[in-house]
Amino acid sequence: MQFEEQIVQSIRKLLIDKQMKQSQLAELSGMSESTISRILNEGRCLYGNDIANIASALQMNVVQLLHYPRIPLIYFEDEVTIKKIT
Repeated sequence: MQFEEQIVQSIRKLLIDKQMKQSQLAELSGMSESTISRILNEGRCLYGNDIANIASALQMNVVQLLHYPRIPLIYFEDEVTIKKIT
């Protein structure tokens, strides 16, 4: 599985688990609904700031998002800087 496919699957699963709509994710991440839709339908490339904004909107860090639903028990959070990019 490619990197982007893995992230998209994690985002889809999180939306279901959190009972969140794409429109809510768009609002919380500061992205447009059409951008979120294109990302989830793999019609748009994911950029680093997209991943960071989506992770922040889902109340996770990037490492947690990348590994969801199997979040590693140990990771080096100090080495991972998460920042919402606007």
